[in-house]
Amino acid sequence: MVNLRLNLDALRKPKNIMIACQIVFSFLCAVIISAWRGNGVSVSLLPKGSYLLFLVGMTTCLLIAKLIILLLKLLDVHGNIPYFAVFNLFMSVGMVVLLLIACIMGSVAASNHTLNAGAAFGWMAFGCLVVEVFLCWRELRKR
Repeated sequence: MVNLRLNLDALRKPKNIMIACQIVFSFLCAVIISAWRGNGVSVSLLPKGSYLLFLVGMTTCLLIAKLIILLLKLLDVHGNIPYFAVFNLFMSVGMVVLLLIACIMGSVAASNHTLNAGAAFGWMAFGCLVVEVFLCWRELRKR
């Protein structure tokens, strides 16, 4: 039987704080844009609604990936997975590129104040992701 315990001290590390911020901002971006109904019209029916839906899709992917990463770190299982830090760095770099494209497209498509808030949370998640990539790279460089 495997004994799993939550290591909440791991949340004090700056890299894990950035992961938690990405999760929160990605969730807010996806919820604000997905739940928006302007004059009874959904986002998908807007002229550039597909741009916003791409942003929602990318933030949802980031949300799920970072939830898994943070869970593995909190359960202190990541040390048993070979090249976990390298995988996290390469996955995060790929997400930086895709989320940057999604945030630019989402900002172009956002014309309503509520949708601007959703796009802003996407940019915040992007900023936290960039900081986390830098911290991962710096940590791997020390090894």
